[in-house]
Amino acid sequence: MKINSELSSKNWECGFYDPDLRLHQTFRAIFDAMDHPGQIVTICEDLNPQDVLNAASAATCLTSLDYETPVWTDVDWKNPAINWLQFDCDSSILTEPCMANFAIITKPVGMPPLDYFRIGSNKYSEKTTTMVVQNNGCPSG
Repeated sequence: MKINSELSSKNWECGFYDPDLRLHQTFRAIFDAMDHPGQIVTICEDLNPQDVLNAASAATCLTSLDYETPVWTDVDWKNPAINWLQFDCDSSILTEPCMANFAIITKPVGMPPLDYFRIGSNKYSEKTTTMVVQNNGCPSG
């Protein structure tokens, strides 16, 4: 899944500027990207994230995470993004990837092997870790 983001100057700490509209648009974009692997979709969000999360990752987190979604991330525990994930996305942050329902990878080069995460099965796909892997852009062409 590749997601492109259009940034605005709004502050990301408050979530979406227009939550009703943006949550719906982001949800549709995420599922469109999952339905068409490799296709670039655009998320128009009111976020301007700081630190390690890019706008597309932040929008995906605001749309997908809640108190029932344990998250593993490679973000340093002292980074403000951890507090944002805990309080604005209402998620618990885990220390072990094998326990996570959702993972946010900001440095793909150093990410753990895939078998460290929940694999699930065809019968129980909901037991698989959903992964957001950031990159520095997509090649054109």
